[in-house]
Amino acid sequence: EDPSYATVMARGGDPGRLQAAHRDYLRGFGRGHEGLDYFESRLRMGVVHAHHGVPAGVYLGACAALAGLVRRVAEEALPAEARAPALCAFTKLLLLDTSLVMEAYVQAEVAELAELVAAERERARTDALTGVRSRAAALEALEEALARAALERVPASVVMVDLDGFKAVNDTWGHPVGDAVLREAAQRIRAAVRDFDVVGRYGGEEFLVVLAGTPLDVARRIAERIRARIEEAPFAVEGGRVGLTTSAGVAEAAPGEGPAEVVARADRALYEAKRAGRNRVRVDLG
Repeated sequence: EDPSYATVMARGGDPGRLQAAHRDYLRGFGRGHEGLDYFESRLRMGVVHAHHGVPAGVYLGACAALAGLVRRVAEEALPAEARAPALCAFTKLLLLDTSLVMEAYVQAEVAELAELVAAERERARTDALTGVRSRAAALEALEEALARAALERVPASVVMVDLDGFKAVNDTWGHPVGDAVLREAAQRIRAAVRDFDVVGRYGGEEFLVVLAGTPLDVARRIAERIRARIEEAPFAVEGGRVGLTTSAGVAEAAPGEGPAEVVARADRALYEAKRAGRNRVRVDLG
C-alpha cells in the first residue's frame, strides 16, 4: 500500500471527496485565469492537499503526468502549426497552477512549523511537574516587571515561597506522593494570586511569585493569602492526608535593582521566616 495514501486516510481523508475536488480542479483549469477567483481556487486546492496530508511530490507527479497526457493528445489531435502555441499556453497555465498550489503548501508548512515552535517555547516556559512557569520563565517575567518599574516609575515585588518540611513528605510517603503534593501546592498558590501575577517553580519545593506593579504592603497581603491557602486544608493523597504549611519572604525592588538582587532579598526574608518558626511571612525592607 502506498504510504502516501495511508497518510491521507490517517488524517481523515475521504477518497470520494478528494476525487470530486480534483475533478472540479481539472474542469476549471485555465478558465478565468486572469481573475482573483481563479487564484483563490488554486490556492484552496493547495490548502486541501496540505490539510489531508497529500505529499507535495504526489501533486507534482500528477502535474507531470497531466503534462505528458496533454502533450500526447496534442501531437495526435492538433496540426503541427497549432501544436506549439497550444502547448505553450497550456504549459504557462500549468506552471501558474503549480506555483499557486505550492505556495499554499509552503504557507501550510510554515504555519505548522510556527505552531510547533510556539508549543515548544511554551513547554520550555512551563514546569513539567507543576504546570506553573519554569524558573527561567519566572525570572524573565521578573526582568520585564523591573523594566516596566523603571520606565513607568511603578513598584514591583516578589514573594519567595517554600513548603515547610517537604522533605519529610518524600521520606514518609515517597516521591510520587511528593510530586502530587507539589502539583496541588502550585495550584493553591496560583489560586491565591491575581490573574496577571506570575507563579514559577524556582527549584525543589520553592516557588517564585512575580508581582508586577505591586507595592510591598500589597505583596505582603498576597503572601499571607498564599500561606493561608496552603495551610487551610490537608493535601489528599493516596493512602491518607498530608498537612503542610509554608514560609514566605517578600521584597520590593529598589531602583536599579536587578532580578538576582531582589530575589536574594526575598530569599533572605524567607529564611528569616523559617528561623522564626515557619508558617509565617517575613518582609525584607532593603
